[in-house]
Amino acid sequence: MTKDELLNKYSLYLRIDKRLSKKTEDVYLQVAREYLFFLNENNTELTESKVDDIEKFVSSKGFTSRSMAKYLSAIRSLYKFLTEQKIRSDNPSELLYPIKSGLYLPSVHSVEEIDKLINYISLSSDEYALRDRAIYELIYSSALRVSECINLKTGDYLKNERLVRINNSKRGKSRLVPVGSRAIEYIDEYLYSSRAKFAVKKGSDFLFLSRMGGALTRLEVWKRLDEYGEKVGIHFTVHSLRHSAATHILQNGANLVAVQAFLGHSDLKTTEIYTHLSNLDLKDAFFKYKK
Repeated sequence: MTKDELLNKYSLYLRIDKRLSKKTEDVYLQVAREYLFFLNENNTELTESKVDDIEKFVSSKGFTSRSMAKYLSAIRSLYKFLTEQKIRSDNPSELLYPIKSGLYLPSVHSVEEIDKLINYISLSSDEYALRDRAIYELIYSSALRVSECINLKTGDYLKNERLVRINNSKRGKSRLVPVGSRAIEYIDEYLYSSRAKFAVKKGSDFLFLSRMGGALTRLEVWKRLDEYGEKVGIHFTVHSLRHSAATHILQNGANLVAVQAFLGHSDLKTTEIYTHLSNLDLKDAFFKYKK
């Protein structure tokens, strides 16, 4: 069955069997197209795909939790269709992390696991290693979304203030985010020793450049991280780095409202759920703030 035949059959399934609205049908079909394209780009057949492929696909989007939940709902629908039509005998979407209040929660990495990733990249002879090390350390250090990282301009890196300026945050708001010492060290090494090699396009002012000298794509950042993760035996996603950073900050006693601003969340409740707090003091702070 070709991709077009599959999508046509899926469209009829959504409309006739599930009696979904035209709007929902269109959304589910679009997600299916994007997912099939993603699998093709990663040389994976839909019939052989696993739960890891679903997680990587959704995480690579850099969504908010609510948007992520919608995509996961669409993916679940696709796999249910595949099993009902006997195209697959199993349903890997049943193995996804549970969703609480419309929220998908990735795993949290330990500090040791983060160090293992960064140390591996540090020892790599790959021509992109200095750039990649700076990217992933910055994402972890400052809990950045992938879209925020790839859209940084050189002028957004405020070394003397130990900050990065995020201009493409949700709802069009800008914010200043602290940068850790190690991230500053790695960004500086990349700027002085590596960035010029990629600056083939004159006037490109993106902080992190692709091999073509322009801005990196989300997929490029994800794929590189996935490759490094395979080497060290740990499944990383950009979202799990951000999630780990937020969790570690809270575990070290940071104020919940400050972390809300750090992450760029408009709703404090999002911060509380996103970091799946278990510390009673932090929960007390949250409910006290809500009053």
